[in-house]
Amino acid sequence: MSAGEPSTETGTAGVLTRDVGLVAISLDRPIDAREVDELVHRGIGAVEVRLDLFEPLDVAAIDATLSALSAVPVITTVRSAAEGGRWTDDDASRARLYRAVLDRTTWIDLELADAAAYRAVIADAQRTGVGVILSFHDFETTPSTMALDELATRAATFGADVVKVATRTDTAEDLAALVAFTIARRSIDVIAVGMGTFGPMSRVMLPLMGSKVTFAATDRCSVPGQLGLDDTVELMTRLATANSPQT
Repeated sequence: MSAGEPSTETGTAGVLTRDVGLVAISLDRPIDAREVDELVHRGIGAVEVRLDLFEPLDVAAIDATLSALSAVPVITTVRSAAEGGRWTDDDASRARLYRAVLDRTTWIDLELADAAAYRAVIADAQRTGVGVILSFHDFETTPSTMALDELATRAATFGADVVKVATRTDTAEDLAALVAFTIARRSIDVIAVGMGTFGPMSRVMLPLMGSKVTFAATDRCSVPGQLGLDDTVELMTRLATANSPQT
């Protein structure tokens, strides 16, 4: 990634994050430094802090969590209910929440559909060196590669550093569309993840093909097609090193 890109490798389980997409987990609750150390030892490369899932949305808990994550790349997300999240409050409150964490996050994640309403937040992130991820979610199918390319072009016009697409991949054709989208050369970075039947395959394949982040579960998998953290790290490590010269 460009803006907000971590300058060092993270994780201890063998995945080389400079060449392979980061393995991230999504937090729906506060976390302390001990838990962060354990996750780093298990091989995480980034943490998504899902503030829309924090209950209650407590300022002290947010501050403590971001402080505990100070040595880990952080994606801060306040996902709208329209795209699978729980945020139903007004845009102004959401914008204030994003601005409040700009000094302690690596990237912010906003829905591409809402980008026009958050131009000022995007500009503030750019001024402070925080990367901007603009996301698209389709829980029913995977759009054509051409349609996905159009989403990337649109995200770039809003100043995004990364476009994220999360789509339903129940057929080989769906997965092929995500692969083609991921490997295409473009000026904007890509995060691509699949849900559904071919979701597990997408989450270990696509980070090896150029997708900048993949998402895993720490305990129970809440998204169809998501793998556990340990399985994701192990599979990616095996695939990434399969053709490496033997020493």
